[in-house]
Amino acid sequence: KSAVSIPGCEDPLWFDVIPSSLMRPAPQVSKKKVEYRVPRPPNAYILYRKDKHRGVKARNPHMDNNDISRWLGERWKFETLKIRDHYQKTARDYKEMFMLTYPDYQYRPRKANQRKRRAKRTAVSAH
Repeated sequence: KSAVSIPGCEDPLWFDVIPSSLMRPAPQVSKKKVEYRVPRPPNAYILYRKDKHRGVKARNPHMDNNDISRWLGERWKFETLKIRDHYQKTARDYKEMFMLTYPDYQYRPRKANQRKRRAKRTAVSAH
């Protein structure tokens, strides 16, 4: 993993920088087609949540991740323009670095049946 540090962001963002020739295929149910997944670059809210999550958790140890995300989402809506602009700029910087690292990246959302299968698997493992 490599850390990308952007001035003004508290924590560096870690992501795999692997030459495409060494990338492992993502696990697949079907062996017909091998597909590689690169995580998307973070948006402004994701970076905001990453910076704030640890502090919220420290002050509210009873809150789980879903509650923290909901609470931070509400706070994000009412943040000042200065704060929001800071995270928008940081997200653009991350995206630029990401596109230099993965110049051939193309967002390909999962098909509906893959999302349902993943949600079902997550729900089963949570119980």
